Amino acid sequence: MAQTELKPGKPRIKTAEVACGEVSGLIGMVGAQTRGSFSITFDENLA
Repeated sequence: MAQTELKPGKPRIKTAEVACGEVSGLIGMVGAQTRGSFSITFDENLA
């Protein structure tokens, strides 16, 4: 979509209370066995 090749890294649990990128999004997840949120953050050069 933005003509940018992404290289996914290993998922990790966030321990700080602030986002470390320029653009961040938060997606809520609710299911029969799951409740939580998923966060994605992009650095300035990808935003």
